[in-house]
Amino acid sequence: MLDFAAAVDLATTMECQLAAAPWRAVEAGRWRRLVYVGGRPVPVKVAAAGRSLEFFFDAARDGVRERLEAMFTLQVGGLDLDRYPGLAVLREQCQGVVLMAAPPLEMLVLAAFDVSGRAPGRTQVPFDAVVAASGGLTLAGLAALPDTGAVSGENVRRLRLVAQALLGVVGDDDGLAKLVADDRNLLAEVATLPHVNMATAPRVVIAATGSRIAMPTRTALLRICTRLGLLSRQPSGRHDVQTAAGRLARIGDIALVSELLIWLGRAVCTTRDPRCGVCPLASACPSAAAAADDR
Repeated sequence: MLDFAAAVDLATTMECQLAAAPWRAVEAGRWRRLVYVGGRPVPVKVAAAGRSLEFFFDAARDGVRERLEAMFTLQVGGLDLDRYPGLAVLREQCQGVVLMAAPPLEMLVLAAFDVSGRAPGRTQVPFDAVVAASGGLTLAGLAALPDTGAVSGENVRRLRLVAQALLGVVGDDDGLAKLVADDRNLLAEVATLPHVNMATAPRVVIAATGSRIAMPTRTALLRICTRLGLLSRQPSGRHDVQTAAGRLARIGDIALVSELLIWLGRAVCTTRDPRCGVCPLASACPSAAAAADDR
């Protein structure tokens, strides 16, 4: 059991975050996935039980409990989001959502397939295939990914190049673990890898370290932050985007809820015809008020 301050909203937790993509819904209220410990797959399940998460797995496997506890870190309700009304409303509406963490290699795989906002079951096949082909998601295994069967295509080739470059930087998985201990250096190293940019690198760093200083620059995130009034205008050029990311990173714990905001931007606050009527932030959103006035 893993306890939290508020009742756990596991359904939204699993729906809205990139790190949740390897989990697949099974019987009502439960999700399952394979966790690799020492290169061996261990089936695990998770379910909400009031203010707790309950895990089911083979207790004889050392290291599984620690891995699972590290995946589910803190709730939105416990974050510092009072500096802007829209974020305070987000915390109130989504207080039961648990923020998920993931190892950097796992996040690199997920980011390569850009699965945020899709149902976890749709990502299960490519993710599990990549993990299996890399021998349990090791750096050397990713660097040597074959280009056949379920692990073929441009995304896999890009992922292999990223892993090869990262292997050249850190040497092995132990070297990567040391790099992860310093999230600023991790961000710098990941951002300079081939086929990785400032939209991807911060997502990896936030999920791997819980960093509050990294800010993704996904289009959906920037759009919803502009409409909420966190940014004065939609960033356009590269300099605008970098400046916007820097400003957002100073607004409370917004970096930690960036995946939730990206999900809202894709599912509700869409480019055209945003669904203000069902948006949980509508009461504190100046754009929603303006849209209502126009009608």
